[in-house]
Amino acid sequence: MSHSTDMKDCRTDSGGARDLLPAAGIGILTLCAVFYLTFFRGAPESLQAVFFPPSMAAQEIFSRIVAANGLPVGDGLGASIVIVKPQRQDFAHKIRDSGALFTLSIADFRTCAGPQGYTNISRK
Repeated sequence: MSHSTDMKDCRTDSGGARDLLPAAGIGILTLCAVFYLTFFRGAPESLQAVFFPPSMAAQEIFSRIVAANGLPVGDGLGASIVIVKPQRQDFAHKIRDSGALFTLSIADFRTCAGPQGYTNISRK
């Protein structure tokens, strides 16, 4: 006589794509916020945070800012983020053409980075 034991099914419900929905939603909202802050920012002459690729050297970043008619006034949370005072209205377009990833108005950047979001270059 054969004795069989009832064993519960050990499979677990992984949820599949349903588990990824919150992360996907946050990712989409983040991308939309960056898009909005990049293209619909404040006055063109207001201070802007300019984001460059992390692999770019600081000297190259500063020379590109000056070539695009910007005045570096501070640094952001990392070496590749620079606070800039645009000298012309076409600065954002020119700096993106010269290799910047995107720009944000300083008010938007400080909202994201907190009150200690940037330091003034003259304090160094």
